[in-house]
Amino acid sequence: MASLNFQESIVLILFAQAINKPRPTRTELVDFDAGLQRDLGATLATIMNEEGMEQDIRNRSAVLGCRPHMAGNTPAAQIRNGCRFVTHCQKELGEAAIAAFRATESVAPEKRSRRAAGRPRAQKGKRAPQRTRKGAGS
Repeated sequence: MASLNFQESIVLILFAQAINKPRPTRTELVDFDAGLQRDLGATLATIMNEEGMEQDIRNRSAVLGCRPHMAGNTPAAQIRNGCRFVTHCQKELGEAAIAAFRATESVAPEKRSRRAAGRPRAQKGKRAPQRTRKGAGS
């Protein structure tokens, strides 16, 4: 798709919610994205700065996607609440990811090195196939 102001997935979701056209054209989607930027871009940038959020496409898209579902009777109030929601969730998910990473550090070094070497884990409950021995009379 053409260069968009927001992530494609957010543009598609918001378009579907607002326009409800089952087969939009590329031009309609690009124009919709441009309209979002024109109508909300400046407010979004100002509030994200005030809230201390980095203004990358991921954050801008997440806030914009959350905006219709946030409390507030104006787009600015919804954007501010969206910023706070996204920031909080990123912090919560970030802490969970760090905790999970630290949990892997407690794995015994020999187990970690064997897995890193590409050796498969032994499967529980399965035995290796037995080779048949040829007897003296064979």
